Amino acid sequence: MVSARRKEHEYFATSPDYGYLSSKMGSEYLAKLLSKHLESVIMARIPSITSLINKSIDELESEMDHFGRPIAVDTGAQLNIILELCRAFDRIFKEQLDGG
Repeated sequence: MVSARRKEHEYFATSPDYGYLSSKMGSEYLAKLLSKHLESVIMARIPSITSLINKSIDELESEMDHFGRPIAVDTGAQLNIILELCRAFDRIFKEQLDGG
């Protein structure tokens, strides 16, 4: 590869037709040019991709809220749910007693 690139560079540098363009010729220059173009395309598309991702996250979170809380599988999580339910019951019961 090194030898091929060296020969390519020599060809363009010594060519009567392309000598004046030798700095803008060859596979190395093309690779740099294409990389810059790809980077600019990616940078231009990032905001719309980010927006699409955020919209999808919002839709999924809304759907998850609709389904309710996940079912606890381990003992600690089950106890936590029971405590939360007891606290909610206690709060509602106190509101009813106070005439709320």
